[in-house]
Amino acid sequence: MMERIRTLIWYGAVILLIIICYHLASSYAVALVDEKFIAMKPTLQPNGICFLNRKPAVMSSLATDDVIAFEVFDGREQVRLFGRVIAASGQMVSIRGGRLLVDGNDTAKAPPGLEALETGSLIVPRETVFVVFDAANAMPLPLSKRLVPFRSIIGRVINK
Repeated sequence: MMERIRTLIWYGAVILLIIICYHLASSYAVALVDEKFIAMKPTLQPNGICFLNRKPAVMSSLATDDVIAFEVFDGREQVRLFGRVIAASGQMVSIRGGRLLVDGNDTAKAPPGLEALETGSLIVPRETVFVVFDAANAMPLPLSKRLVPFRSIIGRVINK
């Protein structure tokens, strides 16, 4: 009788461990930063490792200054990039005097590749965020790759 109880406790502990591991694996992930990726230096180091929170509820509640991992199509293949959220859905992004403005508030130095905003402004579309990169020598990306739809977001970086 005692042996049977021990066996049941052992199986219960194993099942509980499997449930906990499944929850952690489905909610969090480890992402490797590509060795050639320098756009987020010093926040993320090339060849570094970061942990991502992949919960879908987090995607719709992204805040300004969150660092996210997302995928874009780069000609022939999907490429993972990391960027800092500057504006969320419905916010207005513009450039005045070389400064990036979000809803009229000065945010940062205007990143290269956004000359089109110098003459106007952009309202971030629904279920989309506007991202910039931390490195001073970040590659100039067109506007289309700075507008990241929620469906392209892999997760929010936890250890930034």
